[in-house]
Amino acid sequence: MARIRGNDGTVTVGGTAVGSVTAFTLNQSVTTMDSSAMGDAWDTHIIGSKSWSGTVDVRWDFDDSGQTAMTAGSSVTLNLYPEGDTSGNAEWTGTVTLTALDYSQSHNETASQSFTFQGNGTFTENTIA
Repeated sequence: MARIRGNDGTVTVGGTAVGSVTAFTLNQSVTTMDSSAMGDAWDTHIIGSKSWSGTVDVRWDFDDSGQTAMTAGSSVTLNLYPEGDTSGNAEWTGTVTLTALDYSQSHNETASQSFTFQGNGTFTENTIA
């Protein structure tokens, strides 16, 4: 079974690498609509629209152009590379709205940020050429 090393992942925003990434998440979901009626013994449903969202976590670097490009309310093209950004690897991409930006800082730790995003339209899974 092939395994992906977590520390190989990379992220770009608008074509600019995001520095000091420590983690990212990607969530895909679909809505369901009840299609059952009175007298049905079991509930049934049909599939509605799809959506995607997630987070990008970084060690905060106010000089990093990738990090500073992500501001709450902005719309950007986001690329997530779970195996790194080399030929033959997976690429997940689409336009997102950045919905939240959280800062965290504690004693004896480096300051960090977490960017929360909501997909705006199609999510695409590619293989890097």
